[in-house]
Amino acid sequence: MSFIGLYPEKLISHIFQPTTLASFDSLRKNSRLDFRRELFQLNESVRLECPDYNGCFLPDNFLKSISKNHEIFGRLPDVKSPFNSISQRNTMFFEVVQNLNKLFKNKNKYLIDFLLPHFQTADIEIRLDVEGEAVPCDLWRSSPTKTVENPITDCYLTDLLLHLANGNSFQRIAVVLFGPNCYCRIYDPEKGGLSYHLLGLHQTKLRQLEKKGFKVVKIPFFELPGGPDQLNYLQQKIFKSQSKH
Repeated sequence: MSFIGLYPEKLISHIFQPTTLASFDSLRKNSRLDFRRELFQLNESVRLECPDYNGCFLPDNFLKSISKNHEIFGRLPDVKSPFNSISQRNTMFFEVVQNLNKLFKNKNKYLIDFLLPHFQTADIEIRLDVEGEAVPCDLWRSSPTKTVENPITDCYLTDLLLHLANGNSFQRIAVVLFGPNCYCRIYDPEKGGLSYHLLGLHQTKLRQLEKKGFKVVKIPFFELPGGPDQLNYLQQKIFKSQSKH
């Protein structure tokens, strides 16, 4: 039900009751049916989509009791080599990151992170200023931080002051890649081919990213071009999204 935005409060509160959680834990130990990932996803989804909900949640120490190797914790994609993974999405990720480096001239203007940690898949965040220019990650903060790689220079401070003068009103862009496993494929006799329908889990992710203030740029596998056309495609998708905001 959560995939279509339905959250029955009484049912959710019952699921997160200590006695019910104890039953889930017993089930995991006795039959190896582990629902902790689903419970975490539901817990965080309720926090995002049901601000008026005042029932039970997972205990605060829930994640601390889970091994770091558990599937509940996502893994960042390998963007150094496309050959270390059989996942088509990871291969897409590698290609997109390579082209983002070209687009931004290898400057640190994007971040690969778990924008919604309860979905276990990383996405790409970019921030655009009021003029539609990509903002270096170091300027996302309201105050400068000196590092070995990014010493505070006059140019750096000038850029920071310009962004602060504009109210630091950055447009947050979430670039989300969808591989083949994200879709239900249905044969369309009228078109004589397949039509792709995004699965409910991923539709929920898009909805929640928007609730967090992101402008979502969707990159489906069947739309992403290869070769030199990909750079122009990404440029159009990312910067066109800002003009629609």
